[in-house]
Amino acid sequence: MSRVEQAIQKAHDAGRSAFVGYLPVGFPDLDTSIRAAIALAENGVDIIELGPPYSDPVMDGAIIQEATTKALAAGFRMADLFTAIRAITAATDVPVLVMTYWNPVMQYGVDRYADDLLAAGGAGLITPDITPEAAGEWIAASERTGLDRVFLAAPTSSDERLDLVVKSSTGFVYTVSTMGITGERAELDRAARTLVGRLRARRRSRLRRYRHLDRRADRRSLRIRGWRDRRHRTRPRPP
Repeated sequence: MSRVEQAIQKAHDAGRSAFVGYLPVGFPDLDTSIRAAIALAENGVDIIELGPPYSDPVMDGAIIQEATTKALAAGFRMADLFTAIRAITAATDVPVLVMTYWNPVMQYGVDRYADDLLAAGGAGLITPDITPEAAGEWIAASERTGLDRVFLAAPTSSDERLDLVVKSSTGFVYTVSTMGITGERAELDRAARTLVGRLRARRRSRLRRYRHLDRRADRRSLRIRGWRDRRHRTRPRPP
């Protein structure tokens, strides 16, 4: 059982959903983002999810795009990601996952990226824009290093696609609650509940949906905890 799976199981054993907290690393600056991640861990987050800045964040909504653009403008470099993970994991036992576009990993070198992530204390990658059949090099690297690999499932995924995602993922399956870019949602798509049921039918015990958690989401969080396995991530708001 990986560190991510252990964190989820610990939350379940305590009778609650696990809480995954997301932060764009490097925003508003590297040191502040490190302190923010440690503060999340000190205040009950079960898993930390870091999003490294990327110059073409087409899958992200306006809030994340603004944060990552500011981080890049402030001089963020890939090495800063591993510096941040090293500092965070030195201060807390909460596992740190990286949610990244695939191009930066490919440009850095898949094996090099996996080795540096492992050396920094990272727990694995969430890769939203690469499918399992195109991720052979990453799957091999994750097997070699023991890092978790988290692929995405969507409401539009076919049964064959879900089978492949479940088979290829470790740690958990990242399920997308609604089609489109990231960001707040006033309501949850009915398709999200159906998707979770389809994944559970494949006997995958750790599922995650993708939804922004804000103050208006409190009632929705209570409502959906009965049909999904983990709580959703929080997002920062740029000043």
